[in-house]
Amino acid sequence: MTRRRLIAAFWAAFAVAGALYAAMLVFTLPQLLVGEAQLRPFDARPFGYGYDAAMTYLEELTAEGRDIYLGLQRRLDRFFPAANAVMLALAVVIVIRHPVLRWTLLAVVLGLTLCDYAENTAVAEMLQVEPAVVSPEQVAQANRYTVLKSTGTAVVWAALLVGLIVNWSRRA
Repeated sequence: MTRRRLIAAFWAAFAVAGALYAAMLVFTLPQLLVGEAQLRPFDARPFGYGYDAAMTYLEELTAEGRDIYLGLQRRLDRFFPAANAVMLALAVVIVIRHPVLRWTLLAVVLGLTLCDYAENTAVAEMLQVEPAVVSPEQVAQANRYTVLKSTGTAVVWAALLVGLIVNWSRRA
């Protein structure tokens, strides 16, 4: 694939991932903030959460919020990780020239995407039962997926930023 086509594919993937993310921000996230503290849903806690925080969220989430989380949010989040992965992978291929670093970052993209899907499954399992049934182990596992996804995403974006700066400085 030519560089021009790679860049066009990146922008198409960016548009799809961006549209899905915007839909989540506009249509589901506001409905999933709970309590006076406006606690964020699990997916939106990049530094993770402990058992007490998870239990507070689950206990304060209304039936309507639970339906939105398991309904529209889950449907949108079924497609977002894949769209995000395609976008990030194309960005890595376009920006990162060093072959070992490129393949390493592509592996990170794959890993963070798998963690995103695993996180979605773990969160859905917690939402489908009464909060009292959710175990500390379930919360810890979902939390690990959340933190790994967030860390992987940060690593890839940081590498892309450094790669852009390096590429720009070579042209100057």
